[in-house]
Amino acid sequence: MLMEKEKQLKKLKGFSLVESLIATFIFVMVVIMIMETFFSVIDSRRRVRAVQQDIEDARYAMEVMAKTLRMSSVFSSDGSNLGNIHFYDYSQEKCFQYVLDNTSHTIKVQENTSGVTKDAYGFVTGCTNSWGSGGVSMTNGTVNELYFTVEKSSKGSPKKLGHVTISMKVCYENDCTNNDSAIIQTSVSLRDYGYIKN
Repeated sequence: MLMEKEKQLKKLKGFSLVESLIATFIFVMVVIMIMETFFSVIDSRRRVRAVQQDIEDARYAMEVMAKTLRMSSVFSSDGSNLGNIHFYDYSQEKCFQYVLDNTSHTIKVQENTSGVTKDAYGFVTGCTNSWGSGGVSMTNGTVNELYFTVEKSSKGSPKKLGHVTISMKVCYENDCTNNDSAIIQTSVSLRDYGYIKN
């Protein structure tokens, strides 16, 4: 009878302390790995959302710039990549420039405070080099790079209308070294109705 009780006790015997510690350690390690993966996914989604928000903001600014430039005369150098562009807006009868503010990483529009230059026929041929400080921000998000490739209109023979390509790079929190960035681009044909006549 005593032998049978010992056999039953051996059958009912639980885990040893070492076995319990090993099982607990394995469980804790699995939980830590799952939590790291979970937080990594949450952080990636947050970064993607932030970049998407900045891209939407930059696209809106790009559309506004394209619409304005289409009906303006652009006076930047031919075929050069510029971080700013100056132009005469016929609807407001003023010179403006779009420029990237490297401190705040926003695109700003600045008004010319002096005026314009005209040829003998009264056509606007350029903007005087006197720009207001600061300017009005067109974007709330982060724009890290801004380029304009310009082919100006020509009223020579043959007359030709130019075009502008606008390119922007948007990066997460100004860090363009990782993959959390995007480049957006558009082209616009110039009309130059006041500059090219007849």
